[in-house]
Amino acid sequence: MLYKVFSKWTQFTLSLLLLMFFIRILFFIKLLYTFEIGLQELTVVLSGVCFDCIFCSFIVLIALPLSALSHIFPRFTSIIGKLFLFIYTLVSWGLCEYYCVMSKPLDYIIFAYTPEEIKEILLSSTSIKWDTILFLFLHITATQLSIFIGRKIRIKKWLTSGLLACCITTVICLPCKSINKYERWYDSHSDLYLATNQLYYTVASITNYKKEKLEVVSLSDIENYAKKYQESYKSYSYPNTKYPFERVFNDNDVLGDFFQTNSDTLLPNFVFIIVEGFGKKLTGVENPSVSFTPFIDSLSSQELYWENCLSSAERTFGALPAIFASAPHGAHGFANVWHPIPDHNTLLKELYTNGYTTSFFYGGSPSFDGQDLFMQTNKVSYIQHIKLDSTQIKKSFIENHRWGLDDAEMFDHAIQHKEECTNRPFADVYLTLTTHEPFELDDMDKYNHIVLQKITNCENAIEKKNIRKNINIFSCFSYMDESIQKLMEYYKSRSDFNNTIFIITGDHRICPLGFSNPITKYHVPLIIYSPMLKVSKKMKGVVSHYDITPSLSAFLSKRYQYKTNKTCHWIGSSFDTSSNFHCSKKQAFMLNNRDVIDYIQDTLLVSNKRLFVVQDNLSAKRLENDSLLEDIQSNLNTYQILSQYAIEHNNLKRRPLKDQ
Repeated sequence: MLYKVFSKWTQFTLSLLLLMFFIRILFFIKLLYTFEIGLQELTVVLSGVCFDCIFCSFIVLIALPLSALSHIFPRFTSIIGKLFLFIYTLVSWGLCEYYCVMSKPLDYIIFAYTPEEIKEILLSSTSIKWDTILFLFLHITATQLSIFIGRKIRIKKWLTSGLLACCITTVICLPCKSINKYERWYDSHSDLYLATNQLYYTVASITNYKKEKLEVVSLSDIENYAKKYQESYKSYSYPNTKYPFERVFNDNDVLGDFFQTNSDTLLPNFVFIIVEGFGKKLTGVENPSVSFTPFIDSLSSQELYWENCLSSAERTFGALPAIFASAPHGAHGFANVWHPIPDHNTLLKELYTNGYTTSFFYGGSPSFDGQDLFMQTNKVSYIQHIKLDSTQIKKSFIENHRWGLDDAEMFDHAIQHKEECTNRPFADVYLTLTTHEPFELDDMDKYNHIVLQKITNCENAIEKKNIRKNINIFSCFSYMDESIQKLMEYYKSRSDFNNTIFIITGDHRICPLGFSNPITKYHVPLIIYSPMLKVSKKMKGVVSHYDITPSLSAFLSKRYQYKTNKTCHWIGSSFDTSSNFHCSKKQAFMLNNRDVIDYIQDTLLVSNKRLFVVQDNLSAKRLENDSLLEDIQSNLNTYQILSQYAIEHNNLKRRPLKDQ
């Protein structure tokens, strides 16, 4: 009887190991189909068999007691075993699809969203295509093949004994939950993502999830951390350690000399266009030879252009607070719906106080990521809410697995809302959607044709292949560029166009195209375009979304009759207008799962406890220096403590005495 029990267990173990190997091969094939990868990535993927063995050992040892029932209920245990393998296959297939969209495994990011937001993400970002169905079929076939082979293997006592001994030894010697400890085996964190068993990573990440709470609570500790942080910014004056980020507003006006201004004239209008996924390098090669944003590129003769701009976060949730409030992240993101937004100052509030009409236009649900709440607290006059039953909407975006209106439709709604020219200045904020997963358009064939025409003369083989594999992405960017051109034509038709300043940037760099450079996901362009500009200039000084509010506030207060607060909590500073590469930033970045593990300090970057030196074009080269790593990691830790403290205790800025 004991022999039969262990025979069934051995068959199940071998079937599971085979299935994991087949899924790994299918994962690589999917990557090969989706991305431009080569032999090096194949080696990394295959090296991850060790993770399969660790995870398999953990599973089969848990299943061992169930195998004892096989003698009493042989049919029942056989069905349970097959059912588990099929469920494992379906989940692994889903996680593989997730990786190919996000370029990373699923982790505890699910805790960063409300159930309603998770539902919206699933409905909006997923689409069923022929390759999705094909790989599902291949995964199911792999399951059946694994079960068949497992049955055909003749089970010997030595095989069972050796397998059991290996599983026990593996679980004891290689802890299942500490998956990130194995990163030292690989050159980069992205290689660990490639190598790991996707389900193993997800389970380990979720079961280990424990969001770090505030490490210090005493005022004396906070004072020490605040002093350390404030001393690193010698040019600023900080009145109080209880409010560690609050400083005297004395940022230099670096924009005024570029503009034709007159303090007696009407304040300028502002149009902010924040483009979804608009990274500096869309095609994934160092020197792209093809542009999918020709209109935006054409503005270069009349624009200020920063090649090296950084977002504050890996995804969209960080864009609005960084651009308009220059505010720290907190533990969960500044505008996270789980916690009240602390009292804060923003450029939007300043504009409102100075008589501006402010509007926010977004084609999806403005409640996602707390966008509407953030805008409401900042006195925004109009927030666009799209009604699903509107006859002006071509199709329900829920039915078509879309996030919302395509950009041109959203812009049309905005134009219909816009008033005729008045004596009151305006600030319009646009957040686009079309260049977001699942990258679908109503007229995709038209833009696919445009993309194929563009790459006929492309000399870079890798670039050309990558574009063909991801043609829908580049078609969406071509559509977005065309839509922005039409929006710009509307503003040009207005009589107040000559007094309007346009700021164009990306919220973050698009994820599905992948990247090995740890700073690439934050690398976005920053463009300031206006008929008011006297000269154009391309700059290589590293700037950030955090610098937009300090720079514009300083420009307006120095060049116009514009009131600003005497103090601010800006993380950023005035723009670096250097023509040559220069980086003096001190800034942390938040990942999509709300981890803060990336930090740049001048030309040094810490990414997931690895040290890099940042060079021209924001390329990052690995650097081995434990002392420097420890120092910068300490500065990151200081920022995290103060960031969480200021947000959770509403100590970002001083309040009137009656509110304290």
